Amino acid sequence: MQLNSYVSYILVFCIPFILYINFSVKPRKGFSILFVSLISLILFLNQNLKIFSGIFLLIIYLLLIEKKESILFGLSSFCLLIYSLYLENSFFTNMSFSFEILNFLLVSSIFSSMMIGHWYLVDPTISREGMKKISLTAAFLAVLLLIIFIIYENNFKFEILTIFSTNTFRNVIASLLASTALLSLGSYKSLGEKSYTGVMASTGLSYLALLLSIGASGAMILSI
Repeated sequence: MQLNSYVSYILVFCIPFILYINFSVKPRKGFSILFVSLISLILFLNQNLKIFSGIFLLIIYLLLIEKKESILFGLSSFCLLIYSLYLENSFFTNMSFSFEILNFLLVSSIFSSMMIGHWYLVDPTISREGMKKISLTAAFLAVLLLIIFIIYENNFKFEILTIFSTNTFRNVIASLLASTALLSLGSYKSLGEKSYTGVMASTGLSYLALLLSIGASGAMILSI
């Protein structure tokens, strides 16, 4: 497993959330320029022609962002980039790809929530409804992953981590997922506060949820 591939997956799965944020939250174009630049910079390190093509489509989406047809370029970029990354690296070799998708969607949803939360500090006129739905989605994904992990916990062997018992690591991962769900739900509730500090609290909770979600997915990748 390469760290660059792991980060690339997370950033590519942010693309659907970028499309949703631009549709529902409607931030200024600077938000998309910042987010797309970050994604493109990391993906460029993969040195892959298909990935370069996906970055090109994403840039076209950015250029046409105010037009309806831009969504086609955004979705095409996402599909091509996911396909390219999957050909290079699949992390969960004895689990279905859907489980891998859920893991990266969880981290990406929280990261996207954190990004738009910070952007709110620049432009407090944007809608909070889209932000609330992303936080709620993250909470749902964390609970869903926790249920799947409990059902298929025997698939996780933890041979690489021998300092503590297998049950200890299983409990740690379950606790991380449960805590991520609670923090994401707290982020959702904070956005219900009408004051400016509500978004600040939500963004802070997203930071904590991001760290815990990365810890949970990383531990599962190491132990599969």
